Amino acid sequence: MNPTTKRLMTDKWLLVIKEYELIKQKKSKNFSTVDQLCSAFKVQRKDIRKYYERWVKSGKDPDALLPQKRGPKPGQLKLVKRQLFFSFNDNYISRLLF
Repeated sequence: MNPTTKRLMTDKWLLVIKEYELIKQKKSKNFSTVDQLCSAFKVQRKDIRKYYERWVKSGKDPDALLPQKRGPKPGQLKLVKRQLFFSFNDNYISRLLF
């Protein structure tokens, strides 16, 4: 992804998040509530909070506002599948023996 694309994708959220911080500090000149901010930018409170938390945890790095990969992390379900397989087989074998 080239720098121009990154900048285009993060500029809106940077603007929203900085206004959100000003609203929280009661210093915003444009909005008095988060609801007004949401309706002006056509975003939901949940999304603002999600991007804000991610942005703060990254040390206010704009790259944190880029979309994340979706779905489970690779290899996360392999252990669960094995446990379910073995528990199913154990139950099946115990029923056959008794």
